[in-house]
Amino acid sequence: MDIPAGLAPTAAPGVALAGASVQSLRLTTLAWSCVGLLLVALWARRLYGAPAALLAAALLAVDPSFLFVGRHDWGSVALAVVCRAGGLWLLT
Repeated sequence: MDIPAGLAPTAAPGVALAGASVQSLRLTTLAWSCVGLLLVALWARRLYGAPAALLAAALLAVDPSFLFVGRHDWGSVALAVVCRAGGLWLLT
């Protein structure tokens, strides 16, 4: 399958599965955002327990900037959240 030129490597799995379309790119970004949200919850649970993990995930899920990036990702911002949250989780 031909991957369109200029496509971010983070979007390649979605394009490979569903083809090159706006919907597949948005769903890929949404998937990265969900992974980042999960990693934030895991990190908070490891450090502070389940109630804090639920609160951290809820606060991140309703944060306007996180919602905006999760919907319209210009570049690899959603993946940056995954990398930061994964790094925090692995370092604790």
